[in-house]
Amino acid sequence: MREALSDLGHLGLVEFRPNRYTRVTVPRRDELVPTLQTLGLLVGGVVRTTIGGLGDRDRAALFRRIGLVLDCMAMPTGQWGSDAITPVYRTFLAACDNPPLVAALSGTLDGLTYRLRHDDIRSARPWEHVRNSLVALRVAVDCRDGRLAERASWTVHLLPDPDRGRS
Repeated sequence: MREALSDLGHLGLVEFRPNRYTRVTVPRRDELVPTLQTLGLLVGGVVRTTIGGLGDRDRAALFRRIGLVLDCMAMPTGQWGSDAITPVYRTFLAACDNPPLVAALSGTLDGLTYRLRHDDIRSARPWEHVRNSLVALRVAVDCRDGRLAERASWTVHLLPDPDRGRS
């Protein structure tokens, strides 16, 4: 039981203070942007290293899954979040040939996406900007353009454009 709780603690799903309490972590609004950025750095690496080697079946699956995320974003209820985007992350992970990178993202994905389950996620992000970046990611998947896919992924996760300021 202790080992399981410790594993959940490392994932960020449970917090505990010795001799005081053990409880499920409650996602906090002030952690939304840092969590998105952390996730974006890891996902961006997986996306860039994976996209060129995707087979037609994986590309088609990603294209559909990103489309489903866009559909979720368009819903008036605003039902969006980790449930919609996690299958996209997992598809990239399944196709990635870099074991250390896969291990780094796999080991943190559930904890990071859980922290994004906050009612204010929609107001914490420039929604139209995120939507446009997802469309760019979809185009990059279709074109097998790793650099464009990484940039789009970074933008979705509120990271600065890596090419801004370059000459």
